[in-house]
Amino acid sequence: MFRNKLSQMKNIDDIFSNPSSTSDAVSQADVKMFHPIYKAHANEQNLNNRRNETFLKSSTKVKSDHSSLPPTKGEAEQHTFSNVILFCQL
Repeated sequence: MFRNKLSQMKNIDDIFSNPSSTSDAVSQADVKMFHPIYKAHANEQNLNNRRNETFLKSSTKVKSDHSSLPPTKGEAEQHTFSNVILFCQL
């Protein structure tokens, strides 16, 4: 299992560090990277669903911490694309 995760992360890294990667490939790698971080279900394809679930759970608490919410799909893509562009230029 650990080897499989390591192999997955290596593939994601290869996509991010390849200047000729397409935006679709980067976007798909982005999903594969952020989903495990925010404990999204394996069949979920959209971070917005995970963000909504997390928000609904936290909103029932007296003190909710919105800074712990996962990013939206757009926020995650923006973060990834800006970092890919930055690191490919180095």
